[in-house]
Amino acid sequence: MVLINSWEPHAYTHRPDAPRTLILGLYIEPQWLVGIEKALITSGNPSFFQSSCAEVSDTVRDMANALAAEMLCGAELAGPELEERLFGLMIAVIESFARWRNFGLWQADNLARVQDPRIRRTITYMRANVGADLDVNALAAKACLSRAHFFKLFQQSTNVTPQVYANVLRLETAIQDVAHTQEALADLSGRLGFSAQSHFTRFFHQHVGATPSQYRKVVDVMARS
Repeated sequence: MVLINSWEPHAYTHRPDAPRTLILGLYIEPQWLVGIEKALITSGNPSFFQSSCAEVSDTVRDMANALAAEMLCGAELAGPELEERLFGLMIAVIESFARWRNFGLWQADNLARVQDPRIRRTITYMRANVGADLDVNALAAKACLSRAHFFKLFQQSTNVTPQVYANVLRLETAIQDVAHTQEALADLSGRLGFSAQSHFTRFFHQHVGATPSQYRKVVDVMARS
């Protein structure tokens, strides 16, 4: 199976000479998962899945085949039954291949994979200035590269553009600070470079599946349980 995290570019091209193919695509909606298991609020994290490709287990294969067969040939599934089957399949995949219980590991792992010292130095600077406006020209100058060369090398090293990486860092910082501090959300919003708290709330909700205040409440409840 192919596992795609948030922000990862992806596409499918079917070769003319390829055999007939049926693809079952499941798109994770964090809010839906949170309604059943609050800890799965982390499914919007950009390192939710550890690998982009994984071998399908017998359990996942049987569940996927049964669901596909029902969708193609069976009677229309009732809403609750369909939801139960979808959730069962999603959980089987998540439990096997996701790192949803410790999404904070993304930071160290990702930087360790960047081999070019110029890009590593740039990322270190970006981490220290998460709330600053992104200036690609300034970053390229710090790396002693032309803008075009820097942009290309950055993508080759991280698989994303500097802008996307900057957003990842902002989200990473936001998740950590919302979960582990009691800093006022308005102050956190300004520190992360958002012109208004509503923009921060929209950004957080889009990628995590809950508002910052909702996420903080869930974390607090889990910490007391």
